Amino acid sequence: MSTFLKKLSILAAALFAALILLPETAYAEPELMPDGQYFDPEYYAEHNPDVTKVCGTTKERLYAHYIEFGKEEGRDPFDPELLNDPDFAVMPGVDLSPIDEKDAYTLKGYFNRSVFIGDSIMAGYHNHLAYLRDANLSGAQFLAKVSYSAVHANNENDKFHPLYMGVSQPVWDSISMMNVDRAFIMFGTNDLVSFTPEQTVERVTMVADKIKAKNPQVDINIISMTPVYPGTSKGFLANPFIAQYNQLMAARCTERGFGFVNLFPAMTDENGDLRVEYSSDKYVHLTNKAYSEVWDLALQNHALSQIGERARVEVRGPALR
Repeated sequence: MSTFLKKLSILAAALFAALILLPETAYAEPELMPDGQYFDPEYYAEHNPDVTKVCGTTKERLYAHYIEFGKEEGRDPFDPELLNDPDFAVMPGVDLSPIDEKDAYTLKGYFNRSVFIGDSIMAGYHNHLAYLRDANLSGAQFLAKVSYSAVHANNENDKFHPLYMGVSQPVWDSISMMNVDRAFIMFGTNDLVSFTPEQTVERVTMVADKIKAKNPQVDINIISMTPVYPGTSKGFLANPFIAQYNQLMAARCTERGFGFVNLFPAMTDENGDLRVEYSSDKYVHLTNKAYSEVWDLALQNHALSQIGERARVEVRGPALR
Protein backbone atom coordinates (compact mmCIF):
# COMPACT_ATOMS: atom_id res chain seq x y z
CA MET A 1 0.00 0.00 0.00
CA SER A 2 1.33 3.42 -0.91
CA THR A 3 2.30 5.93 1.74
CA PHE A 4 -0.57 8.16 0.62
CA LEU A 5 -3.12 5.37 0.98
CA LYS A 6 -1.72 4.44 4.41
CA LYS A 7 -2.10 8.05 5.59
CA LEU A 8 -5.60 8.20 4.13
CA SER A 9 -6.51 4.94 5.89
CA ILE A 10 -5.18 6.23 9.23
CA LEU A 11 -7.05 9.51 8.79
CA ALA A 12 -10.30 7.68 7.99
CA ALA A 13 -9.89 5.42 11.03
CA ALA A 14 -9.26 8.43 13.27
CA LEU A 15 -12.29 10.23 11.88
CA PHE A 16 -14.47 7.14 12.40
CA ALA A 17 -13.25 6.82 15.99
CA ALA A 18 -13.92 10.49 16.63
CA LEU A 19 -17.46 10.15 15.34
CA ILE A 20 -18.07 7.19 17.61
CA LEU A 21 -16.74 9.08 20.62
CA LEU A 22 -18.74 12.22 19.92
CA PRO A 23 -21.37 12.94 22.58
CA GLU A 24 -25.05 12.74 21.74
CA THR A 25 -26.63 15.73 20.09
CA ALA A 26 -26.27 18.83 22.25
CA TYR A 27 -29.50 20.79 22.38
CA ALA A 28 -30.10 24.42 23.21
CA GLU A 29 -30.69 25.35 26.82
CA PRO A 30 -34.44 25.27 27.48
CA GLU A 31 -36.07 28.68 27.32
CA LEU A 32 -38.20 30.04 30.15
CA MET A 33 -41.57 30.68 28.53
CA PRO A 34 -43.95 33.48 29.62
CA ASP A 35 -46.10 31.05 31.60
CA GLY A 36 -43.16 29.84 33.69
CA GLN A 37 -42.61 26.57 31.79
CA TYR A 38 -39.32 25.50 30.17
CA PHE A 39 -39.22 24.46 26.52
CA ASP A 40 -36.61 23.54 23.90
CA PRO A 41 -38.22 23.66 20.43
CA GLU A 42 -35.19 22.02 18.76
CA TYR A 43 -35.40 18.98 21.05
CA TYR A 44 -39.19 18.82 20.80
CA ALA A 45 -39.12 18.93 17.01
CA GLU A 46 -36.44 16.24 16.63
CA HIS A 47 -38.13 13.81 19.04
CA ASN A 48 -41.67 14.37 17.81
CA PRO A 49 -41.64 14.10 14.00
CA ASP A 50 -45.38 13.35 14.01
CA VAL A 51 -45.92 16.80 15.51
CA THR A 52 -43.69 18.65 13.06
CA LYS A 53 -45.56 17.08 10.13
CA VAL A 54 -48.70 18.82 11.33
CA CYS A 55 -47.43 21.91 13.18
CA GLY A 56 -44.17 22.72 11.45
CA THR A 57 -41.00 23.66 13.33
CA THR A 58 -41.60 27.17 14.67
CA LYS A 59 -41.16 27.59 18.42
CA GLU A 60 -44.60 29.14 18.82
CA ARG A 61 -46.50 26.30 17.14
CA LEU A 62 -44.46 23.57 18.80
CA TYR A 63 -44.95 25.10 22.22
CA ALA A 64 -48.68 25.52 21.59
CA HIS A 65 -48.83 21.80 20.78
CA TYR A 66 -46.92 20.90 23.94
CA ILE A 67 -49.23 22.97 26.17
CA GLU A 68 -52.43 21.73 24.54
CA PHE A 69 -51.54 18.08 23.90
CA GLY A 70 -47.90 17.16 24.54
CA LYS A 71 -47.85 17.66 28.29
CA GLU A 72 -50.86 15.37 28.80
CA GLU A 73 -49.37 12.82 26.39
CA GLY A 74 -46.15 12.68 28.42
CA ARG A 75 -43.88 14.24 25.78
CA ASP A 76 -40.68 15.82 27.15
CA PRO A 77 -40.48 19.62 26.66
CA PHE A 78 -36.68 19.46 26.74
CA ASP A 79 -33.91 16.86 27.01
CA PRO A 80 -34.59 14.96 30.27
CA GLU A 81 -30.87 14.21 30.58
CA LEU A 82 -30.44 17.83 31.62
CA LEU A 83 -32.12 16.98 34.91
CA ASN A 84 -28.91 15.22 35.91
CA ASP A 85 -26.79 18.28 35.13
CA PRO A 86 -25.58 19.96 38.36
CA ASP A 87 -25.73 23.32 36.56
CA PHE A 88 -29.48 23.01 36.43
CA ALA A 89 -31.53 24.24 39.37
CA VAL A 90 -34.69 22.71 40.77
CA MET A 91 -37.73 24.94 40.44
CA PRO A 92 -40.51 23.58 42.67
CA GLY A 93 -43.86 23.13 41.05
CA VAL A 94 -47.31 23.26 42.56
CA ASP A 95 -49.22 20.22 43.81
CA LEU A 96 -52.99 20.51 43.45
CA SER A 97 -53.87 17.07 44.79
CA PRO A 98 -57.29 16.86 46.50
CA ILE A 99 -57.25 17.05 50.30
CA ASP A 100 -59.00 14.14 51.98
CA GLU A 101 -60.06 13.63 55.61
CA LYS A 102 -56.72 12.10 56.56
CA ASP A 103 -54.87 15.08 55.10
CA ALA A 104 -57.17 17.49 56.89
CA TYR A 105 -56.51 15.72 60.19
CA THR A 106 -52.74 15.85 59.58
CA LEU A 107 -52.95 19.59 58.92
CA LYS A 108 -55.03 20.34 62.00
CA GLY A 109 -53.53 23.40 63.69
CA TYR A 110 -50.83 23.93 61.04
CA PHE A 111 -52.27 27.15 59.63
CA ASN A 112 -53.42 28.38 63.05
CA ARG A 113 -49.73 28.91 63.73
CA SER A 114 -49.04 30.59 60.38
CA VAL A 115 -49.06 34.25 59.32
CA PHE A 116 -49.59 35.45 55.75
CA ILE A 117 -47.93 38.72 54.73
CA GLY A 118 -48.52 40.76 51.60
CA ASP A 119 -50.52 43.21 49.54
CA SER A 120 -54.10 43.36 48.23
CA ILE A 121 -53.82 39.92 46.60
CA MET A 122 -52.99 38.49 50.01
CA ALA A 123 -55.75 40.59 51.58
CA GLY A 124 -58.09 39.03 49.03
CA TYR A 125 -57.01 35.60 50.24
CA HIS A 126 -57.84 36.67 53.78
CA ASN A 127 -61.34 37.60 52.64
CA HIS A 128 -61.64 34.29 50.79
CA LEU A 129 -60.77 32.28 53.89
CA ALA A 130 -63.22 34.27 55.99
CA TYR A 131 -65.91 33.37 53.47
CA LEU A 132 -64.71 29.77 53.16
CA ARG A 133 -64.67 29.08 56.91
CA ASP A 134 -62.41 26.07 56.35
CA ALA A 135 -61.56 24.39 59.67
CA ASN A 136 -57.83 24.43 58.87
CA LEU A 137 -57.07 27.34 56.58
CA SER A 138 -59.33 29.93 58.15
CA GLY A 139 -57.31 29.83 61.37
CA ALA A 140 -54.36 31.60 59.71
CA GLN A 141 -53.36 35.12 60.77
CA PHE A 142 -52.73 37.92 58.29
CA LEU A 143 -50.58 41.02 57.99
CA ALA A 144 -51.82 42.19 54.60
CA LYS A 145 -52.84 45.58 53.24
CA VAL A 146 -53.95 47.05 49.92
CA SER A 147 -50.99 48.64 48.05
CA TYR A 148 -48.46 47.29 50.57
CA SER A 149 -45.04 46.46 49.09
CA ALA A 150 -41.61 45.17 50.03
CA VAL A 151 -40.43 48.79 49.89
CA HIS A 152 -42.99 49.73 52.56
CA ALA A 153 -42.20 46.62 54.59
CA ASN A 154 -38.46 47.36 54.75
CA ASN A 155 -38.97 50.95 55.94
CA GLU A 156 -39.31 50.79 59.73
CA ASN A 157 -40.52 54.39 59.88
CA ASP A 158 -43.18 53.93 57.21
CA LYS A 159 -46.70 54.63 58.50
CA PHE A 160 -48.22 52.21 55.97
CA HIS A 161 -47.60 48.92 57.78
CA PRO A 162 -50.60 46.64 58.42
CA LEU A 163 -52.20 47.10 61.82
CA TYR A 164 -51.76 44.50 64.53
CA MET A 165 -53.55 45.00 67.84
CA GLY A 166 -54.36 48.48 66.57
CA VAL A 167 -50.71 49.42 65.98
CA SER A 168 -48.98 50.08 62.65
CA GLN A 169 -45.49 48.61 62.93
CA PRO A 170 -42.98 46.57 60.90
CA VAL A 171 -44.21 43.04 60.26
CA TRP A 172 -41.29 41.45 62.14
CA ASP A 173 -42.37 43.34 65.28
CA SER A 174 -45.98 42.23 64.84
CA ILE A 175 -44.89 38.63 64.32
CA SER A 176 -42.93 38.72 67.59
CA MET A 177 -46.29 39.30 69.32
CA MET A 178 -47.97 36.36 67.56
CA ASN A 179 -47.86 32.69 68.45
CA VAL A 180 -46.72 31.47 65.00
CA ASP A 181 -44.19 28.97 63.66
CA ARG A 182 -44.11 30.03 60.02
CA ALA A 183 -44.60 33.00 57.72
CA PHE A 184 -45.86 33.01 54.12
CA ILE A 185 -44.68 36.13 52.28
CA MET A 186 -45.98 37.42 48.96
CA PHE A 187 -44.77 40.73 47.54
CA GLY A 188 -43.89 42.00 44.09
CA THR A 189 -47.08 43.25 42.46
CA ASN A 190 -46.52 46.81 43.67
CA ASP A 191 -42.72 46.56 43.51
CA LEU A 192 -42.30 45.41 39.91
CA VAL A 193 -44.07 48.48 38.60
CA SER A 194 -40.91 50.48 39.37
CA PHE A 195 -38.17 47.92 40.03
CA THR A 196 -36.56 45.06 38.09
CA PRO A 197 -37.11 41.41 39.03
CA GLU A 198 -33.58 41.29 40.48
CA GLN A 199 -34.17 44.38 42.63
CA THR A 200 -37.51 43.03 43.81
CA VAL A 201 -35.96 39.70 44.83
CA GLU A 202 -33.45 41.61 46.96
CA ARG A 203 -36.18 43.64 48.67
CA VAL A 204 -38.32 40.60 49.42
CA THR A 205 -35.26 38.76 50.74
CA MET A 206 -34.54 41.69 53.06
CA VAL A 207 -38.05 41.43 54.52
CA ALA A 208 -37.64 37.68 55.05
CA ASP A 209 -34.21 38.11 56.65
CA LYS A 210 -35.50 40.77 59.05
CA ILE A 211 -38.41 38.56 60.07
CA LYS A 212 -36.02 35.67 60.68
CA ALA A 213 -33.55 37.83 62.61
CA LYS A 214 -36.26 39.07 65.00
CA ASN A 215 -38.09 35.71 65.12
CA PRO A 216 -35.56 32.89 64.61
CA GLN A 217 -38.15 30.23 65.41
CA VAL A 218 -40.29 31.21 62.41
CA ASP A 219 -39.85 29.24 59.17
CA ILE A 220 -39.95 31.41 56.06
CA ASN A 221 -41.99 30.52 52.96
CA ILE A 222 -42.20 32.71 49.86
CA ILE A 223 -45.30 32.59 47.67
CA SER A 224 -44.58 33.30 44.01
CA MET A 225 -46.04 36.27 42.20
CA THR A 226 -49.21 35.47 40.28
CA PRO A 227 -49.79 36.50 36.64
CA VAL A 228 -51.57 39.63 35.44
CA TYR A 229 -54.47 39.92 33.01
CA PRO A 230 -53.47 40.23 29.33
CA GLY A 231 -52.69 43.74 28.15
CA THR A 232 -52.38 45.29 31.61
CA SER A 233 -48.60 45.50 32.00
CA LYS A 234 -47.09 48.42 33.93
CA GLY A 235 -43.33 48.88 34.06
CA PHE A 236 -41.81 45.50 34.89
CA LEU A 237 -45.20 44.24 36.03
CA ALA A 238 -45.58 42.02 32.96
CA ASN A 239 -45.87 38.25 32.84
CA PRO A 240 -42.42 37.52 31.32
CA PHE A 241 -40.80 39.60 34.08
CA ILE A 242 -43.04 37.99 36.71
CA ALA A 243 -41.88 34.56 35.49
CA GLN A 244 -38.28 35.77 35.73
CA TYR A 245 -38.85 37.07 39.26
CA ASN A 246 -40.30 33.70 40.27
CA GLN A 247 -37.31 31.84 38.84
CA LEU A 248 -34.87 34.12 40.66
CA MET A 249 -36.89 33.89 43.87
CA ALA A 250 -37.00 30.09 43.71
CA ALA A 251 -33.19 30.04 43.46
CA ARG A 252 -32.90 32.48 46.36
CA CYS A 253 -35.19 30.32 48.51
CA THR A 254 -32.99 27.31 47.81
CA GLU A 255 -29.93 29.31 48.90
CA ARG A 256 -31.60 30.56 52.09
CA GLY A 257 -33.42 27.37 53.01
CA PHE A 258 -36.83 29.03 52.60
CA GLY A 259 -39.92 27.25 51.33
CA PHE A 260 -41.24 28.32 47.93
CA VAL A 261 -44.82 27.94 46.68
CA ASN A 262 -44.93 28.40 42.90
CA LEU A 263 -48.52 29.32 42.01
CA PHE A 264 -47.70 31.01 38.69
CA PRO A 265 -47.86 28.12 36.16
CA ALA A 266 -51.17 26.83 37.51
CA MET A 267 -52.81 30.24 37.05
CA THR A 268 -51.75 31.02 33.48
CA ASP A 269 -53.45 30.33 30.17
CA GLU A 270 -51.73 29.11 26.99
CA ASN A 271 -50.31 32.60 26.40
CA GLY A 272 -48.82 32.94 29.88
CA ASP A 273 -51.50 35.41 31.03
CA LEU A 274 -53.81 35.22 34.03
CA ARG A 275 -56.72 32.93 33.21
CA VAL A 276 -59.92 34.85 32.57
CA GLU A 277 -61.89 32.86 35.15
CA TYR A 278 -59.27 33.70 37.79
CA SER A 279 -59.44 37.47 37.29
CA SER A 280 -61.83 39.55 39.40
CA ASP A 281 -60.95 42.95 37.89
CA LYS A 282 -59.17 42.24 34.57
CA TYR A 283 -55.91 43.31 36.19
CA VAL A 284 -54.11 41.57 39.08
CA HIS A 285 -56.80 40.65 41.59
CA LEU A 286 -58.25 37.18 41.90
CA THR A 287 -61.59 35.41 42.14
CA ASN A 288 -62.67 32.94 44.80
CA LYS A 289 -62.32 30.32 42.08
CA ALA A 290 -58.59 31.10 41.80
CA TYR A 291 -58.14 30.93 45.55
CA SER A 292 -60.14 27.69 45.84
CA GLU A 293 -58.71 25.82 42.84
CA VAL A 294 -55.09 26.89 43.22
CA TRP A 295 -54.21 28.64 46.48
CA ASP A 296 -56.10 26.42 48.93
CA LEU A 297 -54.85 23.17 47.42
CA ALA A 298 -51.30 24.38 46.74
CA LEU A 299 -50.79 25.69 50.26
CA GLN A 300 -52.20 22.61 51.94
CA ASN A 301 -50.09 20.30 49.78
CA HIS A 302 -47.05 22.46 50.47
CA ALA A 303 -47.76 22.07 54.18
CA LEU A 304 -48.09 18.30 53.79
CA SER A 305 -44.75 18.18 51.96
CA GLN A 306 -43.15 20.09 54.83
CA ILE A 307 -44.65 17.69 57.35
CA GLY A 308 -43.49 14.77 55.20
CA GLU A 309 -46.87 13.47 54.12
CA ARG A 310 -46.47 14.42 50.46
CA ALA A 311 -43.67 13.81 47.98
CA ARG A 312 -42.53 17.18 46.68
CA VAL A 313 -43.65 18.01 43.14
CA GLU A 314 -40.84 19.47 41.06
CA VAL A 315 -40.49 21.16 37.69
CA ARG A 316 -36.85 21.53 36.71
CA GLY A 317 -35.19 24.06 34.51
CA PRO A 318 -31.85 25.74 33.83
CA ALA A 319 -30.08 27.50 36.66
CA LEU A 320 -29.49 31.19 36.23
CA ARG A 321 -25.85 31.77 35.40
